[in-house]
Amino acid sequence: MENLIELDKRHFIHPTSSIQQQQKDGAKVIMEKGEGIYLTDTNGNVYIDAMSSLWNVNIGHGREELAEVAAQQLKKLAFSSAFSTFSHEPAIKLAEKIASISPTGLNAVFFTSGGSESNDSAIKLVRHYWKIQGKPGRRKIIALKRGYHGVAAASTSVTGIPEFWGNGRTYDD
Repeated sequence: MENLIELDKRHFIHPTSSIQQQQKDGAKVIMEKGEGIYLTDTNGNVYIDAMSSLWNVNIGHGREELAEVAAQQLKKLAFSSAFSTFSHEPAIKLAEKIASISPTGLNAVFFTSGGSESNDSAIKLVRHYWKIQGKPGRRKIIALKRGYHGVAAASTSVTGIPEFWGNGRTYDD
């Protein structure tokens, strides 16, 4: 356990965290396993994973049926870029499924790898839309006060949390 704490201090930069505090004190908690909505740390303490939907386990940990389907797909095709009009069957079928359950008029999908990238992409798309409409000056983005919109460049700039706005600032400068 002490080895993990020291490795964490030396090699792992945690998002939205004070680098100085992390390097001094190390991680507050080191998670070891997850099951359903619960996480268990290396000391055996159990937590409800209230942050799971921020990333990628919003339907729970340890879902065997998802692991099996993922393993089948990884054996067939682990990854294929969608850049420059390349495509692959899982993306096409998922896009069609999402379009089929979306409100009328929302019939195309742009996949991203997370929330920050999604918000950055939405900002770029809406700015492009207004540019081709002949109104490139329409650039204002409305955000919620104290609303979190991500840590990428554009999403950070529209986030409603002043501590995120500095030019490369750490969160405790």
